Amino acid sequence: MVKKSIEAYLEEANGKNIKLELEQMAALMEALDWPDEQLKIIHVTGTNGKGSVCEMLSSILQNGGYKVGVYSSPYFEKPNECIQINHEMISDEVLMMYINQLKPILEQLEQENLMPSGFEILTAIALLYFRDMKVDFVVLEVGLGGRLDATNIIKKSCLSIITKVAMDHMNFLGNSLSEIAREKAGIIKSDSLVLTSLQGEQVMNMIKKCCAKQKAELNLVNFSEIHDVKVTECKTIFTYQKEIYELSVSGKYQAYNASIAISAIQLLRQKGLVNLEDKEVKAGLRKISWPGRFEKVKENPLCFIDGAHNVDGMMALAETLQQLPRRKTIAIIGILQDKEIEQMLKIISPQIDVFIVTKPLNPRAAEAEELATKIKGYAKEVYVEPVIEKALEKALKLSYKQDNIQIIGFGSLYMIGYLRSLFLKVE
Repeated sequence: MVKKSIEAYLEEANGKNIKLELEQMAALMEALDWPDEQLKIIHVTGTNGKGSVCEMLSSILQNGGYKVGVYSSPYFEKPNECIQINHEMISDEVLMMYINQLKPILEQLEQENLMPSGFEILTAIALLYFRDMKVDFVVLEVGLGGRLDATNIIKKSCLSIITKVAMDHMNFLGNSLSEIAREKAGIIKSDSLVLTSLQGEQVMNMIKKCCAKQKAELNLVNFSEIHDVKVTECKTIFTYQKEIYELSVSGKYQAYNASIAISAIQLLRQKGLVNLEDKEVKAGLRKISWPGRFEKVKENPLCFIDGAHNVDGMMALAETLQQLPRRKTIAIIGILQDKEIEQMLKIISPQIDVFIVTKPLNPRAAEAEELATKIKGYAKEVYVEPVIEKALEKALKLSYKQDNIQIIGFGSLYMIGYLRSLFLKVE
């Protein structure tokens, strides 16, 4: 009963009915007396890597003895996953308590034509919960874009992080890197700290322009200081600034995400905002757990899921697959229709032997038959199973009694969350 009520209030929180505006959110926060004003917030945006950076920052800070609230999206199975303190998600009972607390406010806002979306309600609950639980830091991940995202209702942050900016969500954010960078850089607050890596000219010009306008201090991560990246099925080892680090996740790109997290901690330490030793940073990175980011979910046959869902993500996934021992690879793939599908397929198809095409549980999903038609231009062996359960059954059947084979699901976060739950149930 509780779960049904939560889903009824938060049915939009998993990406439906996206609204890029802040009027409703401002009205909701005003009614709640702006809980963000009592929080130390690290705000993270970017096209790829922001979720991993959030997890790394949380793990490092928590390992250093800090109480850390994390708000991230989308969720895989239930909205509670989006709101966590020290890696423990908010309970159904507490989440429902906050929903009941908000009911009279929401009813009033609805009468005023200012009814918030599910994502906005969830964002407000996260900020209330973190305030009430007196966390030391909040790591706040942007949902979509930045400037008009619900999380950008916060009035201040102790650090704004912008991970790599690439082409994605063009129907919402713009059709050029400059336009998309403008939306991402919209999280930069007045007189604040900003951290990003050196990016392309269009992106850097926009970030610098926004920093100058807000009188914010721009700090750069130097990726040229990353060396000797080694990737296994469940680890990444690399050198950054002449120090060796080990991550409990796979992917060359994770070394770059980790260097952002390390640099963020160094910056916060330099400004006197945290007190952490280098050994605590290293230990925190060794403990990270990030579901859905080249995550091994089954041993026999070897099965992974990965959150690659745009061109940049496909490049990272292809690079990771290239670094692992060569195996016959079966892909379970489902993509949203507003993605650059042809480019994504061109990048990933050389690493895949068999495609099983399915349909993510999202109204924006590409139809399996249409996606399969495009894939046939890049691959010889293509199967269509629109139902995700059937797609997994097909993959397992094709892998049966075969050595040196692996299955990987990717293409949409909405698909891999559900696929992950199915994999974990397989004997």
